[in-house]
This record gives sequence, structure tokens and C-alpha cells, in this order.
Amino acid sequence: MAGTIELSIVVPAYNEAGRLADGMGRLNEAIAGGSIDPSSTEILVVDDGSTDGTEARARELLAHLPHVRVLRQDRNRGKGSAIRRGVAEATGVLIAFGDADMAIDPDQFPLLVAALGDADVAIGSRTLPGARATGGSAHRRAMGRAFNRLVNALTPLDIGDTQCGFKGFRAPAARLLFHCTVVEGFAFDVELLFAARQLGLRIEEVPVRWRHVGGTRIRPIADSFVMARDILGGWARRRPPAPVPALAVRPSAPGSPTAVRLAAGAAGPSLPVLADPDGGATVLFPLGSRGELEQVARRLRTARADDPGSVRQVSVSFASLRARAPLRMVEPAPAGVAPAGVGPAGVGMSPAP
Repeated sequence: MAGTIELSIVVPAYNEAGRLADGMGRLNEAIAGGSIDPSSTEILVVDDGSTDGTEARARELLAHLPHVRVLRQDRNRGKGSAIRRGVAEATGVLIAFGDADMAIDPDQFPLLVAALGDADVAIGSRTLPGARATGGSAHRRAMGRAFNRLVNALTPLDIGDTQCGFKGFRAPAARLLFHCTVVEGFAFDVELLFAARQLGLRIEEVPVRWRHVGGTRIRPIADSFVMARDILGGWARRRPPAPVPALAVRPSAPGSPTAVRLAAGAAGPSLPVLADPDGGATVLFPLGSRGELEQVARRLRTARADDPGSVRQVSVSFASLRARAPLRMVEPAPAGVAPAGVGPAGVGMSPAP
């Protein structure tokens, strides 16, 4: 469909004014080389409470692109928080993030997009066959490997490179995972991937090329201890994530469009829609606003005008989602396909049977 944002790229940035030119230069090279289509890709730079003019510098460097937003956090909250903010604001069918220094060249975003054809989550890996890591100290690489071994010992992840700052998601999965996680610092990746495993989402690793870029504020020893503390402390005092606001749609009457078909059409491509065992459907609103929920509820009640009580607001706990694992969300449909009974706002989701 004309005007659809296919990919949102979230770039967290904290006091990056001095390095943004190089990173955004690599982004522009990827656009010029055809790896990124600026007409269907939005760039969201999230300034995480910088004090060096990062926000203004980002606006200056990206002003020539058609779909750019620079968001600002009121204070420095952490990389996980910045990316969560970007995911909440993203409008793409797919959502990815990369570091501001673009140490993993942005011409590799198509690798994530391709992997998301069969997966809910795609993560870059510097350890898979075919990957390449250039530069950086041997000490830093050793600390990274040690941290990853710790992660896999403490969790059932079995992932070779949890900390690679290059990940992609189908939009419904991104919103759900960031809603159901709370870590704001560098260890957010681990919690995110752990939640994905608990929900049975499909994760695919892709080999990437990484090169060391000077000026990073990551401290290999100190930050590894902080991340380990976040993981160990998090498991010890972990509280259930906030329930997800949702709409429950009763099963349809015989001969009518199915509840899943109606729910998918009303929700659009960025919200998780689940088919219920009884033939009904549940539309989840992770990271969503009250206005978004009310808008979708109106669409559904209009489509179900003969049965106004068939749509009701509920809350869905993480425990109940985990009990339904593996979650399989309704797939996006080809542009222009709208489920019966739902108007143009429903274009973009599959007319599930």
C-alpha cells in the first residue's frame, strides 16, 4: 500500500554528538547503495537525556530524509529504556535497532528483514560461521564471551551473542516483548530474549560484520559486572510484568466473518492478535495508549453492530500469555486485503479463516 512504513529503525543515542556524523554517514551510504529504501523506512533517534547537543545534531544530519523523528528522554535512563521508547513510537510493520556508531554497517539491515520472513525476532551474531569482527581489544572480546557464557548458564537462551546491538522484530512481537520487560540498562537484551523464549516466539540468529568504533562509553569490565548484577538480581526479585490491556472478541455467529478475521482487520499490522481456542480472538495493546484501544474497540463494535456485547475490555497477564506458548500472532496480509466487515483502517492484516 502506498505510504506504508515497512521498517522502523530505532537508534538509541546518549551524548553521541561527536560520533553521530560517522554513524549517520554510514546510514546514508546504505541508503545510497539501495540497502535501505527511504520512502518506506522511518528512522527514530532516541536521545537518552544527552547533555552535548545530540538531539540537534541528529536533526541536522537526518533532515534530508522523508521519515525521521528525533525523540528525547527527559533524563538518561539507559539503552533499554531508549529503545523501548522508540518501539512504542514506531509505525513500521517491522522494527529494528542499531547503535548510533553503526559498528554493524546498516547495509546489513536487509539480513534482519529477510530473517523475519520466518521468525518473530532476528538477532545479529558476531559468533556464527560467516560473521566477522574487526578491531577492538582481545580483552574486550574475552569479557564479551565470558558474559555470554554466564547468560547461557543462568538462562535457557542458548544464544551465541545476546549483546549484539543489532536486532529486528515483527512489530507486534517488539511491542509485546518491550511491554513485558523492565530492565533499562545494557542487560535489557537478555531479559528481552528470555521473555521471547518463555512465550515461544521464533528467534533466528544471522551472522553480521562488526567493526570496532572508537569513543564507545561501554566499559568492558565494569559494565559486564553491572549487567551480571542486573541479571542475577533481576531473577531474584523479578516481579510480574504489567498486564497487557486487551480486547476480547466473542466467537462469531455462523455465516459471519470470524472473530479473528474481524480483530485482525480492526487492529492493523502493529498489534498482536491471538486466535482463542473457543473461536474468539484477543487483541493486545502492549505499549499502547487508551486512545488506540478505544479506536480499535469502535471499529470492532461497528463491525459487530448486531451484537454490541461481543467486544469487551480485559487485561492479560504475562503468566496467561506464557501458558498459551508458543504464541502465534496473526500474520500481515498483502497490501490492499481487508477482512470482510472492516473498513480501510483494517487493511494490512490477514483475513484469517
